[in-house]
Amino acid sequence: MTRPLGAVPDLEHELDELYALPLEEFTKARNDLVARLKQAHQQEAAAAIGALRKPSVVGWTVNRLARDEPAQVAALLAAGEALRETQQ
Repeated sequence: MTRPLGAVPDLEHELDELYALPLEEFTKARNDLVARLKQAHQQEAAAAIGALRKPSVVGWTVNRLARDEPAQVAALLAAGEALRETQQ
């Protein structure tokens, strides 16, 4: 869902939505957000968002996993911590 061009976005929410998109939609959505920020006279934010690179496939996949299966990711991190403690 695209918001009106001049809308001043909640950047935290906008970034969360941006990184939740399918990978192939990232660049267009990022550029649309930059355009909206410029329309809202938020030049610094527009420059910062415009500099964001499209995530790698691995980074995007890990992000999706963290969003879709947070309990599984938490269990994996806990197992890693337990293994680290055991090895010390």
